[in-house]
Parts: sequence; C-alpha cells; structure tokens
Amino acid sequence: MGSAGRLTHRLLWGASLVLCIALVNGSCFPAIFNFGDSQSDTGGIHAAFPSFTPAEFPPYGETYFQQPQFRYSDGRLLIDFITTAMGLPFLDPYLQSVTSDFYHGANFATAGATVLPVTYLSPFNFNIQLLQFMEFQKNVMAIRNPKSGTLGRTSTTIKSAASTYSEKVHRLPLPEFFNQALYTICIGGNDFTYGYTKGKSPAEVEEYLPQVVDGIVGGIRRLYYAGGRHFLIWDAEPQGCLPYTLTLIHHSEQDLDEHGCLPRYNQVSVFFNTYLNNSLTELRSELQDSTIVMFSTYDLKADLIMHHNTHGFKHVNRACCGVPNEFNYDLRVACGMSQVIDNVTFASTTCSDPNEYIVWDGVHTTEAANRYIAKQMFTGKFFYPRFSKLIDYCNLGPLT
Repeated sequence: MGSAGRLTHRLLWGASLVLCIALVNGSCFPAIFNFGDSQSDTGGIHAAFPSFTPAEFPPYGETYFQQPQFRYSDGRLLIDFITTAMGLPFLDPYLQSVTSDFYHGANFATAGATVLPVTYLSPFNFNIQLLQFMEFQKNVMAIRNPKSGTLGRTSTTIKSAASTYSEKVHRLPLPEFFNQALYTICIGGNDFTYGYTKGKSPAEVEEYLPQVVDGIVGGIRRLYYAGGRHFLIWDAEPQGCLPYTLTLIHHSEQDLDEHGCLPRYNQVSVFFNTYLNNSLTELRSELQDSTIVMFSTYDLKADLIMHHNTHGFKHVNRACCGVPNEFNYDLRVACGMSQVIDNVTFASTTCSDPNEYIVWDGVHTTEAANRYIAKQMFTGKFFYPRFSKLIDYCNLGPLT
C-alpha cells in the first residue's frame, strides 16, 4: 500500500483507531452522514451527557473556535475540513435537540463509541448509531412526503403534523439526498483500547478484530439497503506511536523503533487494515452499483511521522495538552484538568504552539495535523481504490 506501507512494520497503528467513511463537495455530494467516535464527534456525547466530557472545557477548541466546541482537538476535526472542502457547513450532532440544521447531513458519532456492543466509554455503539440513522431517515421521509406510504414505526403523529413542521422542513435533507450523500464511518479505535485497558495482549486483541471488521461491513450493507451508495472508510492509524499507548503499555527503550513507537502495537493495526481491505473488496463485488473506498490513515500518518520535520511538525509522540512528563500525558489526568493523587497534585498544561504537535491530548490529533491529513486525503494518493468521483469531478475548495 504505497511508499508509507514500507513503514508498516516499524510504525504501525495509532490511537482511537479510526475508520471513517467520508463525504464530499456539495457539487458532488449534497449531504454527509457520519458515524464514529471521538475522532469525528462534533458534540454528540456532550448533547447526551452534558458536563460529562473533557472536550466541554478549555483548552479544547482554543486554536480555531477560541472556546470549547465539544470536539476532541484544539480546533477543527478532519470531518470539519472535509465538509469545508466540499462547500458544506459543519455537521450538527444528531443528538443535539436545539439549533441543529440537518439539510446537508447529520453526525451520529459520539466519543467513546465502539463497533462491538461492549460496555466501555459510550452506550452509542455503531449499531445504535445505525438505528438512530434509520429512525432519522423514516421521520425525514414522513415529514417531507407524508402521503407516501408507510414508514415502519414512524409515528402517525409526525405524519399528520407535517404542516406544523413546515417552517422547519428546510432544516431536513431532501429524500433523494439519502441516495446521493457520502457516508463516512470513523469508528473502531475504541475496540482496540477496550482490549488493552482490560490487559489483553496484542495477540488477544487480534483474535476479535475480525468481528469488528464484520460489524463495519455489516453496517455498510445496512446503509446500502437504506439507499446509501457512496462510502469512504478510514482504516486504523499507527496506534503504537500515540502517547496514550506509550503510557498505558509498560516498555523499555529496546521495545521502541527509531521513531519512538511500539512496533508490535502498530502491527495490530496492520492486521486489522489488511482484514478490512480484503473484506471491503468482497463487499464491492456484492454491491456492484456502489462506491466503497478505503482511506489509508495508516499510510498517511506513517509517512507524516517519518517525515514530520519536513511537514512542519516537531513532536511526534508528545501531547500538546497533558501532564508534563516524557510523553506529556498521564492516563489519570485529562487535558485541561488537575487531579490529586497520593497527596500530589498533577496538573495538565498546554503547549505554546499546537502547530508543532501532531497529537493534541495524548489520543487525538491537533487542528494542524487534521488540516495536513485533509490536504493529503484530497490528493487521492491514500484512497484504495481510486475515488474518481471525488478526485476528478468534485470542485473542492481550499483548506486554510
């Protein structure tokens, strides 16, 4: 898989392992429906559990928004750069009950979500997000066209009250958008970390990763039968390079490669990515009138880590925001917080220039890294197979 693939056995995989299916320019795709975890959550977990997550507090959001915007970064996420390039507004969270505008799509991602139905950080696993989408689609169809047949369990109250919602219809997608949209799926990383936090070895985590891939593939199939035709799926980044992994896993200098990463934990993501790629290839044969593309965040981030100085970054596996130590990260103290442990106060600090860092808070990327990744994504070099509709026909705007 490309030149960065040679780095496969050195650097391999990254943190909240992300799989994503992305969308594209308004001229190509009129809407985006996103599914995922904290890598693409634009406020879903906050809407569900206010005052529950660190991203609701400073210094999150400080670089771009100048205040927290419920995103796990100092600014915009990759999904924000994608919508901007496509000429679309930022995606509002499906769970946000006030002020949301879903005309150009909706974001079903919530921080902490997994593919597998495990009890971990979030109750909104991938299957729940899919059910939320199906209900959303039914209700939109009922309101947009209340005379068009039955729509499953959609309430007759909603159908009969369509006129009441007439002033709000402009905030809902057109029925045809469900077929024309780009569906992004950015989920899976927490299925890795769930196992690691339970003390499982890399080999033990690899044993259940095929189930994670099967869950993603099954979700794509369900979205296809709901009308979706365009999918862009993120694979797993090099997780062994993250401050989170490097802090969680006890290791010696001899366990690290020349980039300061844990190769064995990167190999787990390579295993996952190979299985995902093979499964998506089979799915393309089954769903022949669809576009199913994998975006290799692994190859892209491996290249970035190897040549970070060339691309303007100084720090590969140190967090910008965290407790001062070797990796500027402590599993017990979140970015922006302080904690008294054994009568000692551990306080998070924030770097002076996030643009020099790839990692923001030990797990998630900085706005600067997200911008770089977005620009590289739109070159098309990291798509498998080639995403010709996006690369050749979309009028993508500049990313600043």
